[in-house]
Amino acid sequence: FAVGPEVRSQDTTHLLADVAQTSSASRLMAWEFLKSNFDAVVQKKGGVAAGGSMASLVSRITRGFATVDMISEISSFFDAHPEARVVRLEQQARESVLANSEWLKRNHAGLCAFIDRWVLDGVPPAGAGLP
Repeated sequence: FAVGPEVRSQDTTHLLADVAQTSSASRLMAWEFLKSNFDAVVQKKGGVAAGGSMASLVSRITRGFATVDMISEISSFFDAHPEARVVRLEQQARESVLANSEWLKRNHAGLCAFIDRWVLDGVPPAGAGLP
């Protein structure tokens, strides 16, 4: 749909980026779509892969990833599409995923305890404004 005639070329990257920001599942779907349809997205955008909107799209899709495996996947994407490589963008995408991964490692146990206490035990967090 994103690369079909129903979507204006200037809206393609916005559509994919907005889908990616909806949830972690939709972020993965947008990433898989971009990887599988990169040439069609570039064609829809006028055939220029290294432009600002493509760089922004890759950044907006990848910045929410939080596993080290995604760093390899991002690198593989840029290796497969060197025309999309914007060195600073690639570095930022890797750094973002690594930072998210480290945050998740540091906070995983606390988040699980918080969710267990709130959701499973029915004890809302202090200041949640719940009765």
